[in-house]
Amino acid sequence: MTEEAQTHKPAGAVQFTAAAAYVSGQVVQLGDGRAGVIAGLKSAASGEKVAAYTQGRFKFAKSTAVVVLDGDWIYWDDTNNKATLECISTADFPIGVAVGDQTAAATSVIVDLNVKPEWVIDLNDHSKGQWTIAS
Repeated sequence: MTEEAQTHKPAGAVQFTAAAAYVSGQVVQLGDGRAGVIAGLKSAASGEKVAAYTQGRFKFAKSTAVVVLDGDWIYWDDTNNKATLECISTADFPIGVAVGDQTAAATSVIVDLNVKPEWVIDLNDHSKGQWTIAS
């Protein structure tokens, strides 16, 4: 199995008992719903203690033909083992927000793990003019 995520700037980690065999860099969904990236330099068998990063910045393989904008909500496509913009199957899960823009040709994206996007929309701010519908 190839490494699914590369450590870019790791932070917090949690330890848990592996429910399956894992390898370093593998992307998993933890029991509490958060995304995790398996830490360490060796693989872990089912039943062994394993650590997973839950915070930090990681470089994930990205689906091609997908344009990613800075701050986009990124999901893990568990079927294809790639980061994407859509949650397509029940096995897919959110992993965080994109750091920087990526073109469709790009093969990877840096993600702030388990960070939720923040959008600021002020509907009371009329200083920028009225909303219009393009025809």
